[in-house]
Amino acid sequence: MTRCKKMTQLISSTALTLLFCGACGVNVPDPQPEPFPNPDPDPINTNGPDPVDPNPVDPDPVTPDPIDPDPIDTNGVDPVEEPGPADLVGVWRLVEDLAFANHVEYDARYIQFAEDGAAMTFGRDEATSVKECNDIEYRIIGDTGLTFESYEYGREFLVYRFDGFDKVIVTNQRGVKYTLIREEVVPIEYLCQTMEELSRIDTELERNGFGDLEFDGEAFWFNTSPGADIAMVSTVGVVGQSITGPTGFQFMIAMQGGDIWTHDANGSDEVVKRYTQAGVEVDSVDTRNELGFEINMQTAAVDPVTGELFLFGKASETGRQSIVRVDTSVQPNRLIEAVEFEIYLNSLSHDGQYLWGLDDFRLIKIDSTTYEAVETFNLKPIGFDSVRVATLDERIFVMMDSHGLGTVSIAEMKPSGAIAPLGLDHESSIAH
Repeated sequence: MTRCKKMTQLISSTALTLLFCGACGVNVPDPQPEPFPNPDPDPINTNGPDPVDPNPVDPDPVTPDPIDPDPIDTNGVDPVEEPGPADLVGVWRLVEDLAFANHVEYDARYIQFAEDGAAMTFGRDEATSVKECNDIEYRIIGDTGLTFESYEYGREFLVYRFDGFDKVIVTNQRGVKYTLIREEVVPIEYLCQTMEELSRIDTELERNGFGDLEFDGEAFWFNTSPGADIAMVSTVGVVGQSITGPTGFQFMIAMQGGDIWTHDANGSDEVVKRYTQAGVEVDSVDTRNELGFEINMQTAAVDPVTGELFLFGKASETGRQSIVRVDTSVQPNRLIEAVEFEIYLNSLSHDGQYLWGLDDFRLIKIDSTTYEAVETFNLKPIGFDSVRVATLDERIFVMMDSHGLGTVSIAEMKPSGAIAPLGLDHESSIAH
């Protein structure tokens, strides 16, 4: 009995020694093998690689290690990226007033740079809501030089520097600094609209720069020379019988019921007269002596619904461009209102609801009761020099210089939607 008891104690002691003696030189396998693809090179520790292991095994072989997007650096810190000339591309908001005043007529508020050297400024006249969208070519010179060049305003040299990726300081030749803040898009209230050309009539007739264009539904009428003829051209381009005005006739500026409103060459630009096509005078408006609001008239339009006459020109007393609304159905003619409209118009028309004014490449749709611009259309993308506008109902016609030859072409237009500045969709374009 005693011998069996000792044997049992020896077996038990040996088992305990084998089970617990991990430090006795015996390599006991880990109770739970580690999930490594290769055997643990240091099987003594059970919770990962030893701190001094020169080639530690990845303690988490399942999750992929993060990839350094800039593996050139060797100290674990990526170099700081600096903005360069290519980062000018995009939309920028101009913080200061009168920025780029050499290249805009109104106060520009936004500018967009494209990759191809084209840029566009966006401005808005707050008094009339007329918009301005100007094309500018830009060129980067060296690291900090920048030139602007436009057809209307010539060339200007500027210096720019980045203050981070979203801010640029521009200095002009006079030392004036402007701040540009990056934006995603040009706001819709600064975007001009554009027109689509539907058809065109080319003629061999020369135009006179001071007469207007009129359309009576069957034919177009316009001056071919001062103090002489008004040409008639059909909608298919056939030249009809011209009207030779009576003594005192000069420039046609509006038509009403087949009659012609003209400047009086023997008087002054403050007086307009209405003639029949037979040359009989049937009415006249003297803005100084009759209306009491003297105006040097540039152009005019007749509301085909009410018959009211709208005159546009510079007021003698204030020196400001104004629209004068006249009731010609009574005698003497009655001044309804005179409103400042400080945008130069070289042509005016009325479609029965809105006034349409033309200022070179800008066609402006004007509310005839509030005298605010409803919309501004940029005609530059169409590629011609617009000189006069005529409307009838919802039809819009623009007279232009044919290929710079001085002869007249007339195009029918229709609105085509908002300009996507420089080819970018204004609703979804991302600047950077």
